[in-house]
Amino acid sequence: MATNKYWNSLFQQFNHMSDQDFAHFVNEADNHSDIPFPIADTDIDPIPAPSLLTPFGYFLRSLRFANAELLLDMSNKLQCSPSTLSAVETGRKPIPPDWVAKIIAHYSLTQEQIEIMDKLKTKGAAL
Repeated sequence: MATNKYWNSLFQQFNHMSDQDFAHFVNEADNHSDIPFPIADTDIDPIPAPSLLTPFGYFLRSLRFANAELLLDMSNKLQCSPSTLSAVETGRKPIPPDWVAKIIAHYSLTQEQIEIMDKLKTKGAAL
């Protein structure tokens, strides 16, 4: 897994946020275009504001951007269609049970990252 300052910073932010703080963070990023949204240490565009993403969906999209991947790249790793991945990110489909193990394996997540992912996947509907 490509590690960078952005990815480590993102996990630190998520790890210390309450549900209310997380919702505020997402809403502020979505409602104010003047707030600089975090970007990866790559040549890709900034992560789009997560207006319709679930917390777990935001985690997936952030993971994808941190690794300079497209929706198609991650969907291939998760063995699903890009539309299924998008539907899970936005909460239109539930998280498939085998995805957590696949994400851990393909992205070599640390124990701290796994705990954050587990916390975010239980936060529910789109913010």
